[in-house]
Amino acid sequence: MQIQINKLTTEVSALDATQRANHSAISILQDANHKENRKDIHRLFNGQQALVDSVTNGLEKIADRMGDRMSKVESDVVQIKINWAKAVGYVTGISVLGAVVFELVKVVLERTVTK
Repeated sequence: MQIQINKLTTEVSALDATQRANHSAISILQDANHKENRKDIHRLFNGQQALVDSVTNGLEKIADRMGDRMSKVESDVVQIKINWAKAVGYVTGISVLGAVVFELVKVVLERTVTK
């Protein structure tokens, strides 16, 4: 019976030692994996940040170009409005002048006919 107890004690001690060694090995692997994961996370974050920065810069350049072109369009629209106002003024002036000439001709003809 004592031999069996000693044998079991030896086996339990061997299993305990194996378990501790496995635990240490797992702990070392976990630490290595953790460090590698941290590096991967930082690398991914930096890549993502670079992508966001490049897209943001590209959109800002597009917005600046659109703003420049819109200001040119706005100045063209203002010029068109000025030209339209001039044209309307000329047409109105010619219409008034035509009406005055018509009335003068009418008055002259009425005087000529009535004499």
